[in-house]
Amino acid sequence: ALTTLARDPQARKIGQRLFGVHCAQCHGEGGRGNFGFPNLAAAAWQWGGSPAATAESIRAGRVGVMPAGICPRGGERGVSDGTAHVLALGRRPHDAAAAARGAAQFQAICTACHGAEGRGNDARGAPDLTDAEWLYGGSEDQIAFSIRNGRNGQMPAHEGRLDADTLHVLTAYVLGLGAARAATPDGP
Repeated sequence: ALTTLARDPQARKIGQRLFGVHCAQCHGEGGRGNFGFPNLAAAAWQWGGSPAATAESIRAGRVGVMPAGICPRGGERGVSDGTAHVLALGRRPHDAAAAARGAAQFQAICTACHGAEGRGNDARGAPDLTDAEWLYGGSEDQIAFSIRNGRNGQMPAHEGRLDADTLHVLTAYVLGLGAARAATPDGP
């Protein structure tokens, strides 16, 4: 099983080498992420961190899109209001009046992907806006940029480039980068 393999020292050594060749250029050495690329050592992942979801991400790749212009309404004030609401979701300092205005827009537009509470949706790849993990940065300016311009991210598929055994060992290694995922029930 993947989580058992993730704890095997020999498999980890092999997985680390595979990660260095196939993943580190985006996810960074040790999987801690780079701007626009997920931190694989974090407890929460955009597409979920179960063994099955991790294997699917590596095998088939992922495409994450937040369309530009979908939100918010109201031009730059709408961007400011939406930003304040996202900051409020994460219990961070914000303008309360702007956040209240942004909440109405969020409920009308953003909940389809991020959910009513802003906790994200693994199946859609919509990130949790209430935690400290920010793929494109969590500063006020970076959040406003995301709202204004959207975001596009793509993880390439490795199926066809790597054989099944290599994919399995690489998946086990990636699972082992985060203790929360390593403790999940065994997968494939």
